[in-house]
Amino acid sequence: MPDYMSTSSILDITLHHFSDASEEGYGRQCSYIRFEDVERRIHCSLVLGKSRVSTKKLVSMPRLELTTAVLSTKVANQLRKELSLAISKEYFWTDSQIVLACIKNEAKKYKIFVANRVQFIQEHTDANQWRYVNTSNNPADLASMGFDMNHKKAKVWYRGPDYLWKKESDWSFSKPEATYDDIDEVKKIHVNAITAINMTNRFKRIGCYIKLKGHRMGDYL
Repeated sequence: MPDYMSTSSILDITLHHFSDASEEGYGRQCSYIRFEDVERRIHCSLVLGKSRVSTKKLVSMPRLELTTAVLSTKVANQLRKELSLAISKEYFWTDSQIVLACIKNEAKKYKIFVANRVQFIQEHTDANQWRYVNTSNNPADLASMGFDMNHKKAKVWYRGPDYLWKKESDWSFSKPEATYDDIDEVKKIHVNAITAINMTNRFKRIGCYIKLKGHRMGDYL
């Protein structure tokens, strides 16, 4: 909490959890605490951030995004236990429309991998807490990138995205709503793309066609 804010002047405290994934690092997550005082002054800062390298198994991007959303949920559970502050609200931000559609769905049946993770998220969070953020405003995207402490990106990592320093009415981001039928269509297109990329990498790493044939392609979201 900054010096110009006193405990007695704090009007509202919220937590904001961001998640993102890539082929290099699936566990890209960061959480921020946001203070707003009686004079409507705002302060936001990093509380916790995590970054994990991707598994060697061939996994689709939607599954990586969903796994990172689970990590974000676990971090939120941890912070609620550790912080001795009166948190009024929590927000979970992701740039994956597929993940948002899965979390907000209570009817569609999923495969075990997806079903278990969606169930965990739904049990520990409310679907209305999950919101869309475009990639350019998602600080979790920085977790897999190396940057100098003096770089301008370091400021975003430690203080959060600029929009959190504004009133809540400025937090919404326009997006086409993903329907549950869209999930399968996006999956098919994405699986083909990610398979081509990963098969090339596997050829380089394994170097033997016989061994390569023995590797399972795996299931996709």
